[in-house]
Amino acid sequence: MSNKNSQLLTPNDLLDIYSTPSLNDKECRELFTFDAEETKFFKSFKDPKDSIYFALCLVFFKMKKTFMDFKYQEVTFLRNHLMTRYFPGKESSRSLSNVPNQLRAKNMVLSLCQYQRLTKKLQDEILGELKEAAAGFPRQRQLCKELLNILNKKRIAIPGYTTLQEIVTSVWNQENKRVIQSYLRYTKESERQQVLSLLEKTDEKHAIISIKSDMRTFNTHDLWEEIEKQEKLQPIFNIALGVLKQLKLPETTITYYGDLIFYYTGTRLSQLSPHMVGIYLLCYVYNRYQVLNDNLIEAFKKKTLMYRAKATDYAKNEAFKHLDLIRTIRERVSQVLVTIDTYPEPSVPKVEMYRSLPQHEFLTAAHLLVDESFDKDLLFWKYIDQEKDSIKLNLRSLFQAIQFVDIEHKDLNLAIEHLKALLAAKVDTSIPSFIRGWMGKDAEKYLIAKEQLIPHRFEFFVYQKMFQQIKSNKLSLQHSIKHKKVEDELYAPKRWRREKPTILKNLGYPKLLAPIRKTLATKEKDLNNLYALVNCSVLDGTNTFVTISTNKKGQKVWKLTPYEPVPDNDDGVLSTMPQRGIVGIIQFVESQTRFSEVFDPILPKNSKLQRDIGLIMAVVLANAIRIGSKKMAGISDVSESALLTAEASYVRVETLCLGVDRLNDEVSKMPIFKEWYINGIPHGSLDGMKIETRLKNIKARGSVKYFPLGTGVSSYNEIMNGLSIAGKLIGSHEYEGNNTFEMAQHLNTSMIKPSHLSTDKHGKNSLNFALFDFVEMIFCPRIPKVHREALWGFGTAADYEGYIIKPTNFVDKKFIESEWDNMQRMAASIITGEASPSVVIRKLSSKEYSSRTKRAFVQYNNIVKSHFILQYIHDAEFRRAVTDALNRGEKYNSLYRAITLLNNGQLKGTSEIEMEIWNQCTRLIAAIIHYYNSYVLNELYIKAKTKEEKAFIAQFLPTAWGHINLLGYYEFCVETKNDWVKDWIKAFDWKIPVKNKEK
Repeated sequence: MSNKNSQLLTPNDLLDIYSTPSLNDKECRELFTFDAEETKFFKSFKDPKDSIYFALCLVFFKMKKTFMDFKYQEVTFLRNHLMTRYFPGKESSRSLSNVPNQLRAKNMVLSLCQYQRLTKKLQDEILGELKEAAAGFPRQRQLCKELLNILNKKRIAIPGYTTLQEIVTSVWNQENKRVIQSYLRYTKESERQQVLSLLEKTDEKHAIISIKSDMRTFNTHDLWEEIEKQEKLQPIFNIALGVLKQLKLPETTITYYGDLIFYYTGTRLSQLSPHMVGIYLLCYVYNRYQVLNDNLIEAFKKKTLMYRAKATDYAKNEAFKHLDLIRTIRERVSQVLVTIDTYPEPSVPKVEMYRSLPQHEFLTAAHLLVDESFDKDLLFWKYIDQEKDSIKLNLRSLFQAIQFVDIEHKDLNLAIEHLKALLAAKVDTSIPSFIRGWMGKDAEKYLIAKEQLIPHRFEFFVYQKMFQQIKSNKLSLQHSIKHKKVEDELYAPKRWRREKPTILKNLGYPKLLAPIRKTLATKEKDLNNLYALVNCSVLDGTNTFVTISTNKKGQKVWKLTPYEPVPDNDDGVLSTMPQRGIVGIIQFVESQTRFSEVFDPILPKNSKLQRDIGLIMAVVLANAIRIGSKKMAGISDVSESALLTAEASYVRVETLCLGVDRLNDEVSKMPIFKEWYINGIPHGSLDGMKIETRLKNIKARGSVKYFPLGTGVSSYNEIMNGLSIAGKLIGSHEYEGNNTFEMAQHLNTSMIKPSHLSTDKHGKNSLNFALFDFVEMIFCPRIPKVHREALWGFGTAADYEGYIIKPTNFVDKKFIESEWDNMQRMAASIITGEASPSVVIRKLSSKEYSSRTKRAFVQYNNIVKSHFILQYIHDAEFRRAVTDALNRGEKYNSLYRAITLLNNGQLKGTSEIEMEIWNQCTRLIAAIIHYYNSYVLNELYIKAKTKEEKAFIAQFLPTAWGHINLLGYYEFCVETKNDWVKDWIKAFDWKIPVKNKEK
């Protein structure tokens, strides 16, 4: 944790804060234009050199929020600009101001900008605030960034780097000391040894190795392995429950420390400080045990559903056989009757009748003719009879291992307890008084025989009831990440009542702070005006995209006609570039951005390996193109051992995401970036892409449509101007719409923040419109059949007489107002990430979950949704923008697939983290390609001399790869010169591609 020699800021960050800015003519003209008050201070100096020093300090401080000690020679260009502009004809001084005047100028700057210096009193205040926040920032670099945020919030000038180091180191050491002392205080020696026992070797492997491996399938062997892991971890998890509460670590820090266990082998962990390793292991077990619980309940759901489906199919098939038998019997009886009727003798010999219907079938035929009905439910339970040993092997072991908590269903609780006692042979099969009423008369005749329970049938009946309650989130787990009660995911009622004003104020979203009555009044006015506008434009023919017809009932109906979207251009100029290898592109991008600075070892003080960007990028590229580090060694100039060492030390989800953010942020600073906005708006999109996996994993599920013979996952990305600004893997069975808000609000850590976000139909749910509205973002999914969407409005149906497009549902304002406090609590819990947003949204948006608060939330959601639909109908350009944004997402998916060109693009990984690393490696290579393309297009844009030329360059997006060679023999140890990029840009003639395009 602690590391006195670690670098709190990357070299790039240090330059951003402390280096002297380099400005061009245009920037000088803009930045050195002063307002009245600034001009007054500027002219207050008698000597021009003092005025110039003041001007430089003012502009630099506005940019950096600190005072840097620049040298006279470093600002020659800027001094000349100021002398020419403000002191024409005067000779420039050959020195800067003296120390007293420098101090005076800086004080003036602080006064103008309303900032203050870091005094001893302020430093003590900041130390206290930083100490309180330290638990949430497990890395020193993160803590330093938080210090800079506090300084900015308090409007304090950033001090020198040495002062930053002193503050962070002081707080860091105190936090380390606090955590370790708390760990020692609240654990016994025997408990600490029990925790460290996870590092002991068993069968030449450390115990932690088998526990770290993810569940692969739902077969019986894998289920038993998962239960065995749970049993091993339970005593340590009980220790973690008590200790972590005393350590007062937030969930994010617990997750971070727990993830360290994944990246280190048992041997490597044994070499670290035993106390810190003990804390890491407790954090890991705390999360891992809950994941195991979630895996077991997923297996319980899947197995129960499987047995139920097979029993239903069996009953159906047996019923069909029964019908076939009835038809056959009827035919044979008919033949017997014909024989009797046509036989010449008054009595028919039995041998003649038996020819048509064998004697042994006579009784069966008689019963069928009297009663042709058959009992499908009985057939269902007969199948369960056949499978009772299999159910015992699979479902019973899961039932006994999972710690269910059910508060809402008292009778089910009693039934579960009775079943546990029955399985443990603590009670006999006699029927308790509550059981008959709970199971109902329909089920009773199949579950009870001779006034005794049929044990295996009763057992499966309980499992079915539990399955139904789990689906509706009424049956939850005691310790879980995904299956807690909804109430447990939100702010606790006592805390909400106590901290509500502070929580909402810190969020800073006006709609959550404003009185709901005022918000609804605004919504009502806007929605009513939009209804009137839309109908007017439709009825007077202005909106030519809406067609009106008459249905069979004689009612007027409307429909929105589609249009052909205009595709974005993403090659053109770039296709004329000479083809270059991907390694050369990586080296060029590194020389421009130094993005490799983010790749620091997971524990800096324990790493003796010198960071080598070539090795790191060899690993990243190997994973991105789907061959892995071992195979990369065979087609490159780096060794396998060096690659594996670099991979273990540097390549993590955290560092990969930081690398993607660094590159995306650099692209966003380019002048051309805003030219790629759709209709001048930062309009992004979210889309999932199905990816097949090579190895079995519980997250990877089968899909007849996408993976006919295998399993896969979905790579879900937020795209803006073609760039992936956030991305993660989700299960191919998971609904994308439940991850949409989390992606935009929590996973997008870049500087790029879209104001509009589009999705396809899979991005919608019953909450997203409201959630995005609360955070001042526009959620605008593509709706293919908009005329089928239910519209909402205020008032009554009579208020919309004469409208062709009108609401069919109406808002209950008083109901929303009565639930507003609960809605605020729900929204704030999701927005702040108090619990995993995607998990909470999945539960709340489920059709099985219902509550007053959800109904009110859904009504608010439908107000926002109706406003969007009306705008979608009315504004053709808006609809086109939605489609264009989604097309850019599809284009990114094409680039992703182009990068993953080997081994059918399959992900390889035995765990979810390994698969995520490969996914993030692909995102990083895509970000490198995007930066390279953006750099070229931006340089051409800046170089352009006419508006026509600028417009021509700006039409091309950076999502192109035809000019980049992703295959070959990779030479990471050979530095290539980058002059060819600038040479090509210098020689570029924009009119040549225009002619080629016209042809």
